[in-house]
Amino acid sequence: MYLQRSSHAVYYSRIPLPRKWHRSGFPHTVRISLRTKSRSEALKLNARVTHAVLELFEKDSTFKSIEVFNQAIDAVRIAPPVFTSSAPVLSPPSRSPKASQRSTRNKRQASAILIQEFIKHKKAEGSCTERYLAQLFNRLKPFGEYLDQFGLKGFGPKQAVGYRDDLVARTNWAPKTVNEHVSVARQFIAWCESMEYITRNPFARLRLKVADDRKDIDQRIIWTGTQLEELFKAKPFQGLGGLENRLIASLQLKMGLRPSEACQIRCDDVACDEAHNIWYLIITDAGPQQHLKTPASKRNLPLPKSILDMGFLEYLKDRKQEKHHQLFSTSPTGKYNDWSRNFTTRLNRYIRAYVSTSTKGQSPTAYSFRHTFTDALNRKSVPEHIAAHLLGHKHDQITYGRYGSAPSLKRLKTILDRLE
Repeated sequence: MYLQRSSHAVYYSRIPLPRKWHRSGFPHTVRISLRTKSRSEALKLNARVTHAVLELFEKDSTFKSIEVFNQAIDAVRIAPPVFTSSAPVLSPPSRSPKASQRSTRNKRQASAILIQEFIKHKKAEGSCTERYLAQLFNRLKPFGEYLDQFGLKGFGPKQAVGYRDDLVARTNWAPKTVNEHVSVARQFIAWCESMEYITRNPFARLRLKVADDRKDIDQRIIWTGTQLEELFKAKPFQGLGGLENRLIASLQLKMGLRPSEACQIRCDDVACDEAHNIWYLIITDAGPQQHLKTPASKRNLPLPKSILDMGFLEYLKDRKQEKHHQLFSTSPTGKYNDWSRNFTTRLNRYIRAYVSTSTKGQSPTAYSFRHTFTDALNRKSVPEHIAAHLLGHKHDQITYGRYGSAPSLKRLKTILDRLE
C-alpha cells in the first residue's frame, strides 16, 4: 500500500490488486484520491481507505465483473473523508446501479476520455499539426488531473479560478506558460459546453490572465546588432562552406520565416515573377513531409536584395545542377518530421561559442530571428495586415482579413528592401 502525491500536490492511495486477478483483465493497481494536500490528514485517510479496499479484495463477489469491481471501488472513492470518526473502515454507501453508472460516466467525462475526444475533434478540423495536437494534450494533462477532484458537473467559476491559482502556487512557471495552460483549459471547457456535456462555461466571464511585469519587448528575445555581427563573423558562417548557415539564418532574419519554413524549402519552391523580375519563395506544405503551422502560413514572399546579394540564386543553381530536391542539406527528423532540428541544434552550439549574452544576460535562439524581424516591422510602422501576411499570421480584422486581397509581390519587396 502506498501513499503518493500527484503533480498537483494532492495525495492519493495506490493499492496493488492480488496477482491472481491480473489475468482476468482487472487493473494491476487502484488509485484513490484523498482530496487533501495535508500529509497528516492524508496519512489518516490512507489507512482507512486502504483498509476498506483490502476488505473488498477479500470478497470474491467484488470480482464478478469489471462493472461490479468499479462500482465497489467507486463507493470507496466517493465516500466523504471523515476525520472525527474512529472507525477504521469507510463503509460504502448504498447506491442504486443506475446511480453508480451515472457516477462512473461523469468521472469518465471529467478527464482522460473526454480530453481524448476533444483532441480527436481538433484533429478532424484539419488545421492543427501533429506537434500542436501533442502540445495541446500535454497542456491539458494537469487540468484533467485537477478536474478529477470535482468532476465535470462540479466544475464551476470557483474551481476555474482555483486552477489558475493552483498552477501559480505549485509551479515556478513564467506567467506566459501559466496563461497558455489556462487558455487551453478554457478552450476545452468551451468545447464541452458546445457539446452539451455541461450547461455553462465557468471560464466565460472570468479574466484569469496572470500579469507579467516585463515589458512586451522583454517577453520576446531579439538579436542585438552586436550579437548578429558576432554570429555572422564566426567561422561556421564564413566562406563557401558557411553559405548555407548564412542563408538559413538570413531567411528568418530578413523575411520572418519560421525555422522549419526556412529549412524545408525545396528548389521548386523558388520562383520568378518575370513580369516584374521578382524572385520569390513559395511557403507551402505541398511537398513530401512539408508542413506548416496554420493554413495562414501559406504565402508567397519576395526575396529582398540583401539575400540575393549573398549569392542566393547562384546557390540555387548549384543545388539544381547537383540534382538536389531540397534547397538546403536538411531533412525531417523525429516523430513530427522536424526540418529545423539539426540547424537549430548546431546554431545553439555556435551561439554558446561565439555570441555574447545581452546586458540582461539573455542569449538569443533561432526563433529570435523572427522576433527581430517583427520588431523591425514595428519600428518601420508597417501596416498590421501587411505584417500578418509576411509572418504567416491570420488577420481577423474584417476590412483586410475578409475582403482585402493579399499584398502584391512588388509592394512586399519594397517593404522588405526598406528593412535593410
